[in-house]
Amino acid sequence: MKINLEQIFKELKAWRDERGITAESQKDGYIINVMEELGKLATAVRKYNEFSKQGGAEKQKAEHNIINALCGISIFIVNTEFTINSEFIHKSSFDTDEYEPSNFADLHALLYYISQYPIKWEYRYFNEILELIAKILEVDYGFNFELAMNETIKQISSYTGTYDEASKKWI
Repeated sequence: MKINLEQIFKELKAWRDERGITAESQKDGYIINVMEELGKLATAVRKYNEFSKQGGAEKQKAEHNIINALCGISIFIVNTEFTINSEFIHKSSFDTDEYEPSNFADLHALLYYISQYPIKWEYRYFNEILELIAKILEVDYGFNFELAMNETIKQISSYTGTYDEASKKWI
């Protein structure tokens, strides 16, 4: 499936503009926020594997939590970059049809890219993270990345709290 990130960028830009959130504030809170999402992802993956043989509501709940965590990570990644530079334009869409399910190899690669990204804020890691998350969602769990992100953006747009400068996120 071809994935186009431009609409996701536009929707998140509107969300940030509405709330006065800056790229710098998102970069400042990147490690803490993404680590929180990675903790949720680890718990969800463990539960998913635990309940995979049984199926049912618990497996579905774990799968839903995996999707939420991956989309949360994607939101934090996109919110660190407000402009699409020439290095990103060639990667503003990608195709997940070329991938095969991989079990934990993709999660390992995802951890690597997430840890490398804040060192220099390089677009290649930005691209790799989003592409890998899309692949995991679509190939490993059968979910459409764009639809999942659109639902996540709708969800965060409905929050009525305030931006917490200490935690660098909307609460």
